[in-house]
Amino acid sequence: MKKLNILYAISFMSLLFQTNLHTAESVITFFIKNERPEVKLDNDPALAEFVSGKLPQPSYVIGKDDEISSSRIDGVRGIPATYLGYIATSDRNGQISFPRKQQNDTIHLIITPRINPIFMIHPTLVHHWEILPSQPVEIYEITRKKDKKLNSYYFDIINVSTAIKNKKFDEQKAEMYKNILAGKQAIPLNTITIFADPKTIQVPTGISQNYYSTNFILPTLVGREVDTKENSLYTLSIKQYFEQVNTTSKSDAAHLATMIANQ
Repeated sequence: MKKLNILYAISFMSLLFQTNLHTAESVITFFIKNERPEVKLDNDPALAEFVSGKLPQPSYVIGKDDEISSSRIDGVRGIPATYLGYIATSDRNGQISFPRKQQNDTIHLIITPRINPIFMIHPTLVHHWEILPSQPVEIYEITRKKDKKLNSYYFDIINVSTAIKNKKFDEQKAEMYKNILAGKQAIPLNTITIFADPKTIQVPTGISQNYYSTNFILPTLVGREVDTKENSLYTLSIKQYFEQVNTTSKSDAAHLATMIANQ
């Protein structure tokens, strides 16, 4: 009996270690793709037939020798973003990734050109960040939920300003978001801040299908005419307050196809 207890304890500790290791490797990631001009297929039957024939084929995504050309994933490169003390920039595929440092399934997304540091010790130690009321801003609340009947997962994405206007929040929650938008309350810790004009980044609101994973693979955003130079110059002035995310560029087909498929 004693031997069984020891074996059980060893097995439990092994499982605990594996779980912690797996959690440590979890990421929050998403893509920002370039807006493509709308193609009307009604007036071009040949093009419609070509596209409809190609789309169902996996080989249309995966190029020769199992590689995906960066031109086929038309991402917006050079968009800076922060999350829980980390700073990262979108790569050639438009992908931004952070180590996942939260356990709950709700994350905030803020899109604004600049944020305001509130110092504990000026100018070296920042206590928290606030929104600058003088800057354009959009806040989104993203929550991963489970449909128990269908046994499937999905993201519910809410535009906060619209929800306040339509009275979708309770009084306490609405007041909290109003204070954050007015720069009177700290930006929540579980927030990804994208430094850009919110008019240039389109976020899909509503329901978006997802698969459960310890990773957070957020729906793809769409960028149009994003001024990455101005945004990058601004982040040079605040990068000392964040840890740079150093990710190995993974352009192989298996990695990118998995990320795209699991959105």
